[in-house]
Amino acid sequence: MTEAPQAPTGDAPTTPQESGTFTQEDVNKIVGNRAQEAKQSAINDLLSKAEADSIDDVLEGYQTYRMLQQESETEAERLQGELQKLQPKAERANTLEEFVTNYVESQKEGLPNHLTALLNNMDPLQQAQWLQEHKAELEQPETPQQVRRSPDASRQQVNGDDPAQVQAQFLNQLLGGP
Repeated sequence: MTEAPQAPTGDAPTTPQESGTFTQEDVNKIVGNRAQEAKQSAINDLLSKAEADSIDDVLEGYQTYRMLQQESETEAERLQGELQKLQPKAERANTLEEFVTNYVESQKEGLPNHLTALLNNMDPLQQAQWLQEHKAELEQPETPQQVRRSPDASRQQVNGDDPAQVQAQFLNQLLGGP
């Protein structure tokens, strides 16, 4: 059989283990100790995960993170502002490029294939510069086709595709003319 707990007598201090009951002060101490242990355990877990030696190291790292984040946001805002300032200039550049391209295409009309092939290897601005530099040469009227003697001097060659000249040359050769 178990004996009933005895009531405290006189001036003897009682502990919860002796009397089997707890005072509010005892409960507060127990809860406080457990809360402190839980807090310390959480701090230790946090330090372990953060690979830090103290909570001050974690706080310092967080402050550095926040500062870098704010700087990054500030830089992003600055770049966005610059982009907005440059947008009208980009639109203007696109308009000018379209104009130059259209100009070059109009100037290339009627050019011989070898010149068109040369120009197609350049960007529109280079094409416009080349056309401008060679404008005088391109605007000269074509020189009359020249007749030259072949190396054997027995027949003439005509530069060009004029069928009338080729036919006239052929008839001259048949009839023994010059």
